[in-house]
Amino acid sequence: MHCPVNTGGRCKDKKMSNDFSMQHFFYKKVNKKLNQIIETLDFFTQEVNGMSMELDMLAEQVAETKTIEASVIVLLDGIKAQLDSIIVELEEAKVDATTLIALRDDLDTSEQALAAAVSVFVPPVEPPVEPEPEL
Repeated sequence: MHCPVNTGGRCKDKKMSNDFSMQHFFYKKVNKKLNQIIETLDFFTQEVNGMSMELDMLAEQVAETKTIEASVIVLLDGIKAQLDSIIVELEEAKVDATTLIALRDDLDTSEQALAAAVSVFVPPVEPPVEPEPEL
């Protein structure tokens, strides 16, 4: 047993010695718990940092994909416009444009399906929440 007062290894007051021993015991327990909490917090911090990096990479991939999808939609619109122009010219020349009309309609359907698929990943815009007036 340690005594807080230097008395050559012996405490004159046993109650003081017991109090000190109890305090030391609780200090060790509390210190051990605090170390466990710190270790747990360090673990969670590392996990959150890892998830944050993964989320950043995912956000980049989504942005790239949306850019590509938008480009594809523009490209499909351009092809459809060209087909429309050719169909008009063929109809004016009294040439059967049934195959081209079917191609244009198929392209239009594909474009609509792609646009619908893209819109699934676009989060809805929520109206801003106005703060309540103070009373």
